[in-house]
Amino acid sequence: MPLYEVSHCVPLSREQKDAIAEFITDLHATTFVTPRQFVNVAFEQPAPIGAIYSGAKLRGQTKPNFIRASIRVGPSRPKEKYDEVGLKIQKRWDEVVNDAALGAYSFDKLPAKEAAQVKKLKGIVFFPFVAALEDGLVVPGPADEATWLKDNMVYFQEQVDVHDNDDIREMLKEVNEREDFKKLLQ
Repeated sequence: MPLYEVSHCVPLSREQKDAIAEFITDLHATTFVTPRQFVNVAFEQPAPIGAIYSGAKLRGQTKPNFIRASIRVGPSRPKEKYDEVGLKIQKRWDEVVNDAALGAYSFDKLPAKEAAQVKKLKGIVFFPFVAALEDGLVVPGPADEATWLKDNMVYFQEQVDVHDNDDIREMLKEVNEREDFKKLLQ
């Protein structure tokens, strides 16, 4: 359902990407009662693209670290919730890009100010989408998750029984085990 696109100029190891993706997935899934299976995180490391300006000043040749998230909005998902999510992602980003145990790139040869700029997460922007399809299903509107899950259980079970879909099997297990889903489906 949501798509978090992480554009990064700082080199990220596989372990760092795993840590960021896991954090965003857990945070979104538990904040908005969404199956983990439907939280998408994509990474791209753009090549130098020319000139990047901020405040009318040349800042570099590579896009800064940035996260764009396409999300559902509505009364059950107010701006303040996304502000909280953004602040938590910012904090986790800072931890991960500086964690040597996760293979953090060393910027020892750069002055501290430049190294800090390269590592900095410049922004997180949430973009609402009007409608979407994912895995062949219409994505529910905010606050329609319970009905959507109930209405699609036959489809999900068919994906497991007929198509041996491990991702959907895992999602059904999660829906049956998580307390927030149990409350949602009552």
